[in-house]
Amino acid sequence: MLWRQAQEEGQFRGRVADIRVDVFVPTVPFYKELKRRVRNAVLLGRPIKILAAEDLLVLKLMFFRRKDLADAEAVLRDQGSALDQRKIRARLVKLVGEEDDRVRAWDQLASER
Repeated sequence: MLWRQAQEEGQFRGRVADIRVDVFVPTVPFYKELKRRVRNAVLLGRPIKILAAEDLLVLKLMFFRRKDLADAEAVLRDQGSALDQRKIRARLVKLVGEEDDRVRAWDQLASER
């Protein structure tokens, strides 16, 4: 099931102890860029690599499902001014174009913060 989900959606979700973990599968060229900006963290005493919050938001907008928009809203709320909102928008525009619904959705979410 996870293999099929990874192929169809470009991501899958699992659990480590009681922590939900989202795994993104490198399916688009943008992932090469992401790889250069991963951050090191520790989860349950083990080293892991995580995406920068800005990159996570770009991916959430690329997937563009209702739950991704809710996740993006939560990241915006939690990260606040620590996020580089202009960088997020610029990357999104580069990937999908200025007139895409995902850019409009980002603009709406960002304006609410």
